[in-house]
Amino acid sequence: MRKLGLAMLCLLSSGMAFAVANEDVRAAAARRVADGRERAHARFKACAPELRAQGFDAHFMESIWEAERFDVFEGVRLTLANASKGPSRGADAFRKASHEACNQLIEGDAFEQAGIDGVTAADLQAMQEAYAASRPDPRISRDRILHADCMKVNFNTHDVDYAASRHLCDCTLTAMHAVPDDELDSWLELAHAGVDVPMAEQAWYGIFVDKLWACSKTL
Repeated sequence: MRKLGLAMLCLLSSGMAFAVANEDVRAAAARRVADGRERAHARFKACAPELRAQGFDAHFMESIWEAERFDVFEGVRLTLANASKGPSRGADAFRKASHEACNQLIEGDAFEQAGIDGVTAADLQAMQEAYAASRPDPRISRDRILHADCMKVNFNTHDVDYAASRHLCDCTLTAMHAVPDDELDSWLELAHAGVDVPMAEQAWYGIFVDKLWACSKTL
């Protein structure tokens, strides 16, 4: 019996050690992603004057870059919520940025691509899994996508300033929330499937427009 008890204790302690090791691995991945995020923000800041000279607003690009990786950064937040924070290794990486480094942000819409420079796909996946494990409301992701798509539309016009665009997209999302969730989800599902379902023909369109107009008048 004593040997059996010792064996069970060893098994339990081994399992606990494995869980702790897994937590350490996830925390290390989260910190690497956080460092990559800091490097990216520093790069956008350093490149802002050059991008502006080429007709691009770095605020737009940075906002879209963040939105495209929302699930990853939520995974980082959840993973590091109770972990001690180490020093960031990313903030000073781009105090100055070369012409080539700034051009890379524009070429092929690099700011919209899913990766993060210097971060492995495995680390990104680990953070996505951490977020998914929290069982988030799928409508949170839906709203993030709607807002990001609105910002992309305004960014592509090149003649809308960032603050006004963000306010308008906030208003658009607020107006969308006036539409019953099941009706909005059904419409979005059809639209994403390529079905021709003009917004103006939906039963809730009038409610949406009224809310959008009331909000956007504060611009």
